[in-house]
Amino acid sequence: MPSQRKHQFAATALPAWDFIPLVDWGDPALEDTGALGFSLLPRQAEMVLLESARTFFSVHARQGGVRRVLAEKMFVVPRGASAQLLFSRHRDGAWTHVSVGSPAALYGLRSNSVRRQGLTLGAHYALSHEHALLYWQLGVANRTRQTLAIDTVTLLRVGPPHPVNRHRRTDFNPSRFRLFKLRRPPKAQSAYYDLTERFGSLRLDALDTPRLRAAVVPPEAAQQALPLTDFTVSYALVMQTEDARGGALLAVDTRGHAGAFRYEANTDRFAPGLTLRWQPEDLTIPARGGMALPKMALMWLTRQNPLARDLLQTL
Repeated sequence: MPSQRKHQFAATALPAWDFIPLVDWGDPALEDTGALGFSLLPRQAEMVLLESARTFFSVHARQGGVRRVLAEKMFVVPRGASAQLLFSRHRDGAWTHVSVGSPAALYGLRSNSVRRQGLTLGAHYALSHEHALLYWQLGVANRTRQTLAIDTVTLLRVGPPHPVNRHRRTDFNPSRFRLFKLRRPPKAQSAYYDLTERFGSLRLDALDTPRLRAAVVPPEAAQQALPLTDFTVSYALVMQTEDARGGALLAVDTRGHAGAFRYEANTDRFAPGLTLRWQPEDLTIPARGGMALPKMALMWLTRQNPLARDLLQTL
């Protein structure tokens, strides 16, 4: 049964994985905000799986250089019907480019209501046919007369941010993809939707449950491992399993924008998760203008690559 909470676009098949962009409308009853995101489904068991990875950010209004006090925390979220969504895909040499767009609005987290219309969210994804590599960037257009200043950006959230109840961990074993199998049946028919649809799932081995490890790595080392010319690494994380058979490099390019990073790794063996936040110092969405969030890159690392081997040994 397809989810009523999310709209999933057509999948893009690549040698390393299948890529599915999505729009998550959120769920006010669970206090989940809407967001753009994607799923990355591997074609090899020992690779990273990101199901329903999302990016979202909070804002406040600014007038004449002065912050206006708002009664509640506001997020820019996708709004509207599926018919209003935009999708395009084309191949250019060794890369496939995918773009999605959605009408958006300011959404109050406490009131669970739309506070202002007139925005648009968009995302551009580039997928390599030569490497297990994806990079992407989100942008927002502000057609209102109000300047918006960004508070905090959750650059990536996938999987539950905290360990879940022990008896519900099995609900995170993805059963609907050909690479995965359930080791035991879920407790209830609705349990899979409740947890996985809400948080998504993160795995680095599809058929087993090794414990996740994550660590910050030097930007210079991450830069050398990434085969990207128009990408300057400002911050990078490596995720890998206990057996260290491989790992995933997550890098951020905040070129021209200062700010602080903070990541939270939930290393629960059966239901891991990762949240990466960025606190920009001074970043605004001008009235009747737009802006782009930092570029992100995700690459699967193997020990056959000497540069990747050095990164994997940092954990």
